Amino acid sequence: MNATYNFENKIALVTGGSRGIGRGIVKQLSQAGCRVFFTYKNSKTSADELVDECKNYKGDVTAYYCDHSKFDSIDELYDLLQKEGPIDYLINNAGITKDKPLYKLNTEDILSVLQINLVSSIYICKKFIRHLLVTKGSIINISSVAGITGIAGQTNYASSKGGLNAFTKSLSKELGRSGVRVNTIAPGYINTDMTSKFSKEHIKQTCKSISLNRFGEAEEVAKTALFLLSSESAYITGQTIIVDGGLI
Repeated sequence: MNATYNFENKIALVTGGSRGIGRGIVKQLSQAGCRVFFTYKNSKTSADELVDECKNYKGDVTAYYCDHSKFDSIDELYDLLQKEGPIDYLINNAGITKDKPLYKLNTEDILSVLQINLVSSIYICKKFIRHLLVTKGSIINISSVAGITGIAGQTNYASSKGGLNAFTKSLSKELGRSGVRVNTIAPGYINTDMTSKFSKEHIKQTCKSISLNRFGEAEEVAKTALFLLSSESAYITGQTIIVDGGLI
């Protein structure tokens, strides 16, 4: 159980919460007493398993289907959550990769990654901004070190994450005087579905570039998210917090 933070009577929305980093954030928030709604698309089984797992925690957890590539689906999610009361925390975590050299990327490879990773995050913030103005809440956008350093073979992904970093900076300047904080977490290599496809040799070689000589865990990113949502980070906004074990 999380002994540091108390989020009782708070409400959070975590997009893409059924797996990986999103799943870790859902669990940490629920352990801290937060009422959590999270979205899933392809993994209803994983979503149901997460809801069951969190039944032993202090905060209730509910899963909602949402296709983040479609504005209509986001609108439906917003309508469903209207009856639950204004949210305090919005964590934009939903994301995909379609990695290829630029000359091999087709139009769908480019647009789908930008739509889900960047555009949908902007649109969700726009939809829920009135909630956050009421609650004086906080937004976290989950980016990547790829959006800072660039990675060969990930021009579409890196562009989406770099855009998310810039969006965070701009939105924080718009909302700061209203008491709403906006920050980004940029993870490095984390043990998730995205990295599970790496060969053992690739992981070994990659770890040589990481100061801590290992991949991170979703829980470690999630704990950073809880800090940024808590009152202990009350004077932090517009920042990109790198969680990469010393990769860059």
